Amino acid sequence: MSRLMIRCAALLILLIGFSVAAARGLAGGNIPPRTWLAWWHNPDLRRVADLMVWDGERIRRIAEVRFSTATFFEGVDAGLSPPKWSNDGRLAWSNGFSINVWDGTTLLTFGSRDDDLSPVWSHDGRLAWAAIGRERRIMLWNGGDDEPTVLASHRLSIGGLSWSYDGRLAWAADGDIFVWDGNTMVTVSQPEMLGEEFSRLVWSRDGRLAWDAYESPDATTRDIFVWDGVTVTKISQSEASDTVPAWASDGRLAWEVGESRQHTIVIWNHGVVSALSSQSSLTNLSPMWSHDDRLAWMNTDSVHSSILVWNGGDTMQVSSGLPRSYQPNWSADGWLAWVSPDAARSRMGVYIWDGSRRVRLGDGTSDPVWSPPLY
Repeated sequence: MSRLMIRCAALLILLIGFSVAAARGLAGGNIPPRTWLAWWHNPDLRRVADLMVWDGERIRRIAEVRFSTATFFEGVDAGLSPPKWSNDGRLAWSNGFSINVWDGTTLLTFGSRDDDLSPVWSHDGRLAWAAIGRERRIMLWNGGDDEPTVLASHRLSIGGLSWSYDGRLAWAADGDIFVWDGNTMVTVSQPEMLGEEFSRLVWSRDGRLAWDAYESPDATTRDIFVWDGVTVTKISQSEASDTVPAWASDGRLAWEVGESRQHTIVIWNHGVVSALSSQSSLTNLSPMWSHDDRLAWMNTDSVHSSILVWNGGDTMQVSSGLPRSYQPNWSADGWLAWVSPDAARSRMGVYIWDGSRRVRLGDGTSDPVWSPPLY
């Protein structure tokens, strides 16, 4: 394993860092958020994309990134991964070949003979990712001048890497789920539960782990499972497929229930499951909770896709007038970002909503991701 430190330019990535116009629509209104926003911009669908960052006042192009055209491999993002923020403001991403970390001034690249994919930060600044080659390995970088190390090796598919709030790392591999607590590794589920496919693993604030999977190798629909540190429990009740779980800070769990062309968001509240009234004719609802427990998701039909927000009582559409909206993401301040073409469908852009007003922030094509509070 080798590491290259890049200060100005490299073969794959060029640091640029120039300013473009900020969002004038929020000037004089609410104070800009304490969180920054990063996203990808690739208008020509080339193998080179711009990494953009908004700091609440201006937009900068941070890097020009050459990436693999692959999009998904064995449960991990195989091409250009969504940018991931650490708690101290560093950005990490994969271009399908290597892991890149930007700290505001310097770019580090971690490369191996394998494809290094899907980086995820712990709350204390450690970085884990999947290395896909002849072996499937979980890599760990503790930061500073340390070299990355191999945490675990597997024979079959790996993916779903996720850190808990107390520093445990979970992932799916070899038809099973593993949790590492910094010293020891435990197996959470039985191989016959998962079958050969798995989705994302998500941790609650109090340390429970949820995922969706097939209950048995011959099952035709997926279910939601929760591990409380001791026992794995199936909590979904429908005969349809239950997918994409998302925890609220108060311990509720939302997910998508879908069968044929009808898909619904349901909420599990400590044993009680209730459905929201909104339905979608297509998949990819992608439910996501804000820090104050509002729920956002995509509602998609054959013509339009909208961003909806539920506040516990009412549901409102925050992307009205836009033809298609994707990838909603909450900030710690309660701002919502997503990508959408403009009304004329001519250009993709990043939109933000502060709870009352919506503004087009700038050009962008995918993966708007907010940082934790940086000041």
